[in-house]
Amino acid sequence: MIEALIARQRELKLSDGEFARRLGVSRTLWVAVRTRKRAVGMRLLRGTIQAFPDLERDVLAFLRQPEER
Repeated sequence: MIEALIARQRELKLSDGEFARRLGVSRTLWVAVRTRKRAVGMRLLRGTIQAFPDLERDVLAFLRQPEER
C-alpha cells in the first residue's frame, strides 16, 4: 500500500507536505511512514480511502496482511 501511495504522489507531482494534506496527516507522519520509520495507522488508512477511493483495494489488502507490517 505504501508503494501505491508513493506512486500516486509521484504521479500527481506533489511535495510531501501537499500530499500529506490530501491524506489528512502531517508531513512528518507521511515522511516517517514513507521511509518505513513508522507503521501505517488508522488515520493514514482513513485518509487514503477518503483522498483516493480507487486505492481502497490496496488498503483492504494491507489490512489482510499478517501483523508484520
